[in-house]
Order: sequence, then C-alpha cells, then structure tokens
Amino acid sequence: MKRKDFLNSACLLGFCSCVGMPFFSGSKLLAAQLDDKKKEEDPRIPFMQSRFGKLWDIVESKVGPEKKEEIIESLGRECAKANKNFYMKYKDNIDGYFKEITSRWMETAEYNKEEGKIKLVGKKNESCGCPLVNKAFINKDFCKCSLGYQKETYEVILGKPVKSTIVESILYGNERCSFLIKVG
Repeated sequence: MKRKDFLNSACLLGFCSCVGMPFFSGSKLLAAQLDDKKKEEDPRIPFMQSRFGKLWDIVESKVGPEKKEEIIESLGRECAKANKNFYMKYKDNIDGYFKEITSRWMETAEYNKEEGKIKLVGKKNESCGCPLVNKAFINKDFCKCSLGYQKETYEVILGKPVKSTIVESILYGNERCSFLIKVG
C-alpha cells in the first residue's frame, strides 16, 4: 500500500483526528475520549491508545525522527482534508471560521493582517482532542500532527501558504493547545 493511500485510509478510519475529531460528535471514540466514565466501561480505549503510541515509536525506529515528523504532519493534513466540508464553507471568511472555532474548542482566535499572523489559544483541557492519544502512551512529538492540520485548514480558508508553530500543547505539559500561524 502506498503511503498516501495508507494515510487516507487511516483518516477515514479515525486514526488521525488531531484537532478535527470534535466534529464527529456521534463518534463512540470521541464520546469515550471526552467521558472518563466511558473509558472505564470500555477497556479497549486505553488499549487502543497504548497501541497507537507504540505504532509511532515503531515508525520512528524504522524511519528516523525527521521522516517521522514529515509523516505526522502529512497525517494532520489528511485529517484536515477529511474534515474539509466543515471549514470549506469559511473560505475567504476567516472571521466566520474564528466565530465557529471559538464556540467549540478555541478560547481566542485573532488575525493580525498587517503582520500576517494568526494566534490561536485553545481552551483548557486535560487531554488531547484526538481520541487515539493518551499522553501517558504517546511521544509528545505526535502533537506535530496538529501542525499539518492547521496548515491544511488555513491554506484552504485563506488561499495562501502558511506555516504553523505550536505555542502550547497538552502533550508538552501545558493546559491547552495553542498555535501561531504565519501567513505567506
């Protein structure tokens, strides 16, 4: 199987939710991730999270850290593409998109057009938005999946290339996930 086909299949199967998983409110995985009681009821959730963490360890051991980062970012982009119907309606309407994401998982979203910078500050959370991720089982570098997600999303909305940087991450030990997006 080609890498692109694998990544597409993984996203369709829910293996790359990153920031986008909150859109799937009916998902059993999301419900389990957000509801600790459900985790206790279904022992497969921590098992799945542990196995997913091991997968990334194996990937790194086989391809090295630089290639692993490229794969993780690609995975995030594929996740964003799987959620394209959600953000595509905000193409050329960044304010509308900000209103939507601040009603869901971002505390603030600001765009300084003169500087070409978008600042996204996430709401406080104890766990990663990806139901496959448990910080006890996964390398903190997996958070770079979110960089690909942010890049893909904002490049579509703005119609321009962007660079994304992690400012805060739950996997890095912070209370939230926050990003800086540089446009152009």
